[in-house]
Amino acid sequence: MAVDRVQRLVPVTYLIFDVLTLDGNPLLDMPYDERRELLDNLGLAAEHIRVPGQLDGDPAEVLARTKADGWEGMIAKKSTSRYLPGQRSSAWIKVKNEKDIEVAVVGWEPGHGRREGMIGSLLLAVPAPSGWQYVGKVGTGFTDRMLADLADTLAPLHIEESPVTEPLPPGAGVRAARWVRPEVVGEVVYSEITRHGALRHPRWRGIRVDKQLSELTGLPGPLTTGTAAKPPAARPGPVASPPCSVTTRSGISA
Repeated sequence: MAVDRVQRLVPVTYLIFDVLTLDGNPLLDMPYDERRELLDNLGLAAEHIRVPGQLDGDPAEVLARTKADGWEGMIAKKSTSRYLPGQRSSAWIKVKNEKDIEVAVVGWEPGHGRREGMIGSLLLAVPAPSGWQYVGKVGTGFTDRMLADLADTLAPLHIEESPVTEPLPPGAGVRAARWVRPEVVGEVVYSEITRHGALRHPRWRGIRVDKQLSELTGLPGPLTTGTAAKPPAARPGPVASPPCSVTTRSGISA
C-alpha cells in the first residue's frame, strides 16, 4: 500500500515529551517533574513511539553537548512549571544552536516595504566542483547603514548571468535576483543545512575583509548538492532527540 511505501521511505517516530491528561483527568496544573514521572511510568515506548530521556543538570553543559552532537538545541524547563496551553512561558526557554560559515555573495534582491529602494536580501554561494553552489539568501542581521554600504560595494560587480554553476535547489525563488561577480566574502550564522543544501534561518554577520575567495570551503559534512546529510552518531548516555529538554531546579539559565 502507499502508506507502507511512504513509511519505508520516510520513517516517522512520535516523540512524547509531556502528558496533559490521564484517564480523563487534566494535569495542566501539576508540576512538570510530576507530569514527566507519570509519562515515564506509562511504558509507551514502541517501534515508532519514543519518550526521550530527561536531561537534568546545568543547562550550559547540556547545550554544549547538544551542539557537539549536532542537535537543533534544547528546551530548558523549570521543574515546578505548569503547562500553559497556547501561551509562551518564561519557565520554558528554547535555546537553539547556531553554526557559522563563510560564503561568497553572488547576488542580491531588491527590498520591499521599509526596505523599498534598498537591498532586501543577499544571495549566497559556496565553492563546488563545477564552480559555485547556491546555498540560499539572507535577509536578516543588517542595519540600514550596512545595506547602503553593501549596495555601494556590489554595484560595480554587476553581471547579467548567474555565476552559480550547480543546479539550484527546489524553490530557490531567484527571479528577482541581481547577480554579481563573487568577490565579496561574508559570514552568516544558521541553524542547519536542508536536505537540498540550503542554509536554514541564516543571519548576516558581516563582510570578511580578511578572507579571500580561495579560502572558502563547501558545505560542512557529507552533504552534497541534492543529497541529504547523514544524522550525527549519538553519544552513549541519556536518549534525547532535537530539541532535547533539560530540567532546572532553581530558575533557568542558558
